Amino acid sequence: MNRNRKLLIGIILMGIVSTSNTWACSQIKRLGGNNVDMTNDSNTLVTLEVKRTQDTITCEYVIGITKGSSQNGTYNRFIQRNQVPIPLRFWDENMTQLLFDYPDATPPSNLIVGSFSVSGGAKKQEETMRLDLGPVPYNIQSGRYFNNFHAQLWTRAVGSTGNFNLANNDNFEVRYDLSKSLDISLVSTGAPFNLVDTSESVDFGEISQNETRSFDIMVGNNTAYSYSLNSTNNGKLLRSGGSIGNSADTISYQFKIGATAYSGQTTLNSGSYPYSTSVMNPPSGSQTRFPVEVKVMESPSGKGQGTYQDTITIDVIAN
Repeated sequence: MNRNRKLLIGIILMGIVSTSNTWACSQIKRLGGNNVDMTNDSNTLVTLEVKRTQDTITCEYVIGITKGSSQNGTYNRFIQRNQVPIPLRFWDENMTQLLFDYPDATPPSNLIVGSFSVSGGAKKQEETMRLDLGPVPYNIQSGRYFNNFHAQLWTRAVGSTGNFNLANNDNFEVRYDLSKSLDISLVSTGAPFNLVDTSESVDFGEISQNETRSFDIMVGNNTAYSYSLNSTNNGKLLRSGGSIGNSADTISYQFKIGATAYSGQTTLNSGSYPYSTSVMNPPSGSQTRFPVEVKVMESPSGKGQGTYQDTITIDVIAN
């Protein structure tokens, strides 16, 4: 009898593939595109869409917002240009709490929370948040300020006490376009910039030749600019009631403006008006001081008695 037999042993490998409801809430996107433009609205409402893959599977979720470039361990977010920041805050829709990211925050604090708790319900729903642009620093450089952030979707099964898992994120850019601006201030020599001080009276009292008076012109800017000077009497002091064509009614003076590191000194005499020049590389975001000296060039001897005056107009235009 042949006792040699082959023994066949079958091993069956079995398993079940299931769809975990942890990953059912798997998509998030910002409605309206990936750019949030805050140029005309410093408090902007942003809508996010959360979508589940199947309408029969339930899940709960939290939405957090990353720090952007603020990688210093805080949520002091900002948009910036050339390393100059403008503060930016992310709030819930009603601005009752700031939004952070999970797991830095514990739900429901500082996060957007929601769920798909009904089987057979909608496959997507909307969540909203507010972006609040902080005060724009005075006279920072004109141009586009921006930063990139992620809205991050974290999910878990409904009723679970475990951690949320990162399911999806959506990148978006926040931007703000700062227009060109200029301000001018006329102040006493060495006095600080004063936005509401835009006129200066130069009083010589009893006029004498070579007498001088000084003050400062200050320009606050966030761009290159041009300035022009014009004189009502073409660079002469005119006696009240007198005639510009009668030398006995006029006294010549000299007007010196500058110098700064960005503009050389200009000397204007009778006949020099109008005058204009450009300042192409000023330090944006500052107040540039232009010292001014006004000097009487002509003797009052032989002139008619009375009050002599002239008015100089200064125009500043952004380039």
